[in-house]
Amino acid sequence: MKRLWDKDLPVDNLILKYTVGNDFHLDERLVEYDIQASIAHASMLKEKGLIKKDDYHKISKALKKIGKDHKNGEWKIDLEQEDCHTAIENHLTKYLGSAGGSIHLGRSRNDQVLAALRLYLKDVGDNVAKELELLISKINVLIKKQGEVQLPGYTHTQRGMPSSVKLWAEGYTSELSDDVIGIKLATNRADKNPLGSAAGYGTPGLNIDRELTTKSLGFKSTHEPVTAVQISRGKAEASVIFEITIILGDLAKLASDIILFYSDEFSFLDIKKNITTGSSIMPQKNNPDVFELVRSAESIGIASLVETLSISSKLISGYHRDLQRIKMPLFRSIDIAIDTIKIMTHSIENISFNEKNIILNPDIYATEQANKLALEKNISFREAYKMVAKKIDEK
Repeated sequence: MKRLWDKDLPVDNLILKYTVGNDFHLDERLVEYDIQASIAHASMLKEKGLIKKDDYHKISKALKKIGKDHKNGEWKIDLEQEDCHTAIENHLTKYLGSAGGSIHLGRSRNDQVLAALRLYLKDVGDNVAKELELLISKINVLIKKQGEVQLPGYTHTQRGMPSSVKLWAEGYTSELSDDVIGIKLATNRADKNPLGSAAGYGTPGLNIDRELTTKSLGFKSTHEPVTAVQISRGKAEASVIFEITIILGDLAKLASDIILFYSDEFSFLDIKKNITTGSSIMPQKNNPDVFELVRSAESIGIASLVETLSISSKLISGYHRDLQRIKMPLFRSIDIAIDTIKIMTHSIENISFNEKNIILNPDIYATEQANKLALEKNISFREAYKMVAKKIDEK
């Protein structure tokens, strides 16, 4: 099994295993994107007369078959191959011989992995946004059904002012809509074409056209200068993880509210028993475990963000193998975000507010009374505030 850097020298197996780590597993999700970028790169080489037209057509056809076979589960990346780039090129040379090896002309694994990763991140932004929009639509169904149900509004975990299911839920739909914008904006840093930067210093001696691959892959711009590409490593990833953490934070608040409102002390809402779990010792328990796990997911986002920023900090310019470790926290945060949004979309359909248990005491209208008193008596709000407060204290 040939690696892209192989010089036909023996490789220490322990070193290989440690340096590869679980990268060969992680890269499974990048195969389709690496193939997209490889076809675009090969097309550019053909247009510039750097490979034969006939070879390009063979390469393109073979790459599409390799991608289809991978999607159908007919092959996976193994440890010896290290990553998706080596695996794909090995399959290509197996089909085409030396013509398959010509695809690496004018590129390095450094710009190759970034091209695949950035294409993937662009799709992630769209996918997360779509999942959030679906969750928002389900919350809107709850608003339509029970929006007029009254709720107390809390400050300092004490009743402050009157609210409603509509007012409470619309706070979340507003912020989740903001999160949709945020995750789309976060992918802007990923919307620059790194192909042609190679190992970080361009492709001396080759007349390539970076704009061709930028256009064919749908990137907004070409990442210039070539030395900036490796310096940028970790920034697009951290931007996406940051927005994911913000999303998970909003979902954690929503889950916390549901858990609180579901408690016996509140009993503001009911959760269908089929999405609760039981206790191994207490027969009466119906636990909101799913919402508790949603509540904790934000911590995974925070940890992934810190991990990513720490890995990419204080490195000098150029590529360093440290950067390989960014994939794990990036993919972990993406997976937990998509899973969490989906489970909240499902779970929100299984809650309903119990109107008969929600009673607002008269004191919750104190602010409204102070406002009205200030207007009726033409006095300052502070005077009205004191008058209302005195009446409450005298009860």
